[in-house]
Amino acid sequence: MERETGTLTAKKLLAAYHAMEINFNLEIQRKSEQWDGKRKSLFILSILQDYPIPALQILKDGKIKYIVDGKQRLTTLFDFMCGEFKLTPKLMESEEDIRVFRDGASDTYDSSSILNKEFDTLPPELQDRIETYVFNTNTYDRAKTSNDDIENVYRRINNGVPLGSDQKLKVILGFDCIKEMHNLIESEFLQKAVNISKGGHTRDAEMSVLVQSIILLNDEPFSGSFLNK
Repeated sequence: MERETGTLTAKKLLAAYHAMEINFNLEIQRKSEQWDGKRKSLFILSILQDYPIPALQILKDGKIKYIVDGKQRLTTLFDFMCGEFKLTPKLMESEEDIRVFRDGASDTYDSSSILNKEFDTLPPELQDRIETYVFNTNTYDRAKTSNDDIENVYRRINNGVPLGSDQKLKVILGFDCIKEMHNLIESEFLQKAVNISKGGHTRDAEMSVLVQSIILLNDEPFSGSFLNK
């Protein structure tokens, strides 16, 4: 199947959207608003911090670009750039500095200058960082691409198993805490005392059991920093 690889900046994508040259209504697409405020804010912060973002999958028919994969990313981006939401302050456990990357260099910002802000109230250089962010694209020509081809692109890209809540917990805990947790999980007592099914082991359910036990034995609210202590 033929595809053309390329790039598009956020600013050019937004301009194409305003010109009604981007269409999110491909029949196989999910509805909008699949992400909550925290997920949306984390995506915008990922752009500022230059984390990897999957390529957009685009079906081009004349001037119209139908989004095969990337709808939630682009609708979130466009909504933020058009002032539809603020970056939630709930992304941080406490007041932390945020490092923003661009062209191999980084600058540090107080979180208060980024979080709880709309696009237009961000520092000008951060607005520019978002507008000039480069998205990788895979574009398929409608004249050379069948519906079966597009269905297969969508199916295969979304064929992975999403992270379960027990597996997402690992990211909250962090590397050092996870190492200690694994030592406890591998202990003879827990191996014999906790009966976890094979499916539960695959989902890292024993990690969740251990964390819940620690929380029950302590009065402090749950957080990654609390568990690391």
